Amino acid sequence: VHLKVANASCFGETAAHFLNLQAPDTGCQQWRAALPLFADYNGTQMDYAIAYLKESKKVLFNGDNYTDEWHKEAERRGLPNLRNTVDALPVILRKDTIELFGKYKVYSERELQSRFVDGPVLLVPSGGGATFNAVGATPIPGAGTVYVLPYNAKGQWGTLDARKGVLIGDDGTRRVPGPVRINGVTLTGDGWAATVAPGWAVRSGPRSGDYQIVREPH
Repeated sequence: VHLKVANASCFGETAAHFLNLQAPDTGCQQWRAALPLFADYNGTQMDYAIAYLKESKKVLFNGDNYTDEWHKEAERRGLPNLRNTVDALPVILRKDTIELFGKYKVYSERELQSRFVDGPVLLVPSGGGATFNAVGATPIPGAGTVYVLPYNAKGQWGTLDARKGVLIGDDGTRRVPGPVRINGVTLTGDGWAATVAPGWAVRSGPRSGDYQIVREPH
């Protein structure tokens, strides 16, 4: 049996990207160039999938990763089967995973250290809710974990929209890189924007150039 493997997906892409007929490739061309299993195509994943299936007329379906049958099959094959983000995070934080991302120049640990730890930052309180994707999360020893994909959070302190990632400390405090630009209750920086809620204020942080969102004293 001759099977031509064509992987049109990419790190960080979701089912929503695939189903949206107008969705671009979400900036993953570098992965397709670096890894042979990633197909090179223009347009949407849906367009590529339809064209490929019409041409090959051969489909190998290995399960949808959700049904009980697939979990049993994965166990039978001895495949890793991480069912949720909580289970997957320890794998993402492993040394070999970090080395893999460094090898393909996604983000090196040193680059993240410089951006989120060594340089000036905005400190955003913990608490509230957040939506994010853990793919590519990288630990910074002694500081926390950097989530490199878009991160959105909202709490009593205000809102944070970080398009280029955020560092989450062990205590839940969030960091985004400076310099911080302040315009009333709106704060902006490289790849992020934040708003400060009533009853909270922006104050100088613990280091020169740092800022932090703090609750105003009553």
